[in-house]
Amino acid sequence: MSKPDEQVADRIIEQLRKQKLLSESALRKLKPQLVAGKLSAEDWKLAIELDLTDKAKATDEDH
Repeated sequence: MSKPDEQVADRIIEQLRKQKLLSESALRKLKPQLVAGKLSAEDWKLAIELDLTDKAKATDEDH
């Protein structure tokens, strides 16, 4: 059985996944820090910015 902090992190990750707010790779990268409770507002902002940049690059490569 997983620890309570892991259960909470899994719920948060699942909601982010359902809302398609971050890519799977971004979610995988964030999960360890989320479980550890080490994500600051700046960490979230950076993760989102990097994910948007990656998505933009992927879109540019497709066209």
